[in-house]
Amino acid sequence: MYHFLFCFFFSVSVFGQKPLLQEQPILSVKEILVGADAFGHIYTLQKHIFRKKGNGQQWQFADYGLGIPDAISVVNPLKIMLFYEAVGTVIFLDRFLVEVQRIDLLQNPQNYIVTHAAMANTTNLWLYDNASSQVVLYDYQDMQAVQRSLPINESVIELKGNFTSCWVLTDAYVYQLNRYGVQVATYPNDSYTVLHPGTRNNAIVYSEKGWFSLKNGTVVRQDVPLPENTNMYSTVAGEILYIYDQNGLQTHTLLTSKNDK
Repeated sequence: MYHFLFCFFFSVSVFGQKPLLQEQPILSVKEILVGADAFGHIYTLQKHIFRKKGNGQQWQFADYGLGIPDAISVVNPLKIMLFYEAVGTVIFLDRFLVEVQRIDLLQNPQNYIVTHAAMANTTNLWLYDNASSQVVLYDYQDMQAVQRSLPINESVIELKGNFTSCWVLTDAYVYQLNRYGVQVATYPNDSYTVLHPGTRNNAIVYSEKGWFSLKNGTVVRQDVPLPENTNMYSTVAGEILYIYDQNGLQTHTLLTSKNDK
C-alpha cells in the first residue's frame, strides 16, 4: 500500500550480493523508485507503468484494467510479483517484464480478504487476510494455506517478505515470521514508517530518528545520514540502501555485525 508521511517510501527488498550499477539509470520526476537487484537494474513505477532499467536497457509493463499496483516484489528478479488490492489480483512477470501467470485471489476457497501480499518462495505468497487478521503462507498452486499466524490485533501498515521470512509493520509492533509462517520475534514500533526485509534474516526500518536493523531481538542503528529532502524514495538490495531524491541516486552500505550471518 502506498502511504505518505514525512517522506514517501515504497520499498522492495531483493536477494544477492552488492548490486553492480554500471551506470546510473535516469529517473523522470514522475517516477517512483520501487526496487533494485543484484544485476545492475532498478525498478520504477509511474502511475500504471512498471519499468525495469539498467545497463543501457529498459523494459516496461502496464495493465490499465487492473489499476496501479499496491505492492511490488523483486525478491526474485526472474519472477517479479505485482499485487492489485482492489481487484484481488497477483501477476507474475519474467525478467523481461512479460506476464507469465495471473492469480485471482478473489476466487480462493477460503474467502480471504487480502489487503497485503508479498513473495515468499517458488509456489507460496505471504498474504494478510483482513477477515481473520492473520498472515497466511499461501500455496497459490494448490490454493490453500500452508500456515496461519496468530491474529494480529493492531492496524497493519505494511507486509514485506522474502524466501526466509515475513515482516509485518503495525501501528504498535514489528513482527517477524520464519519461512514456515511461525512468529519468531516481536519488536515495539518506535515510530517506524518504512520496512525493508534484509538478506541476513533481518529487517531495515526507518523513523525520524534514523535507519535501524532489527535482528535476533536487537535494534542496531545504521550509519546513514538523515534525509535532507522530504521528497525521497528508498529501497534495499542485498546490503545496499538506495535513496533517490532531487540529487539523484545515492547508495549506502548497511552495517553488519560478526553475528549477522
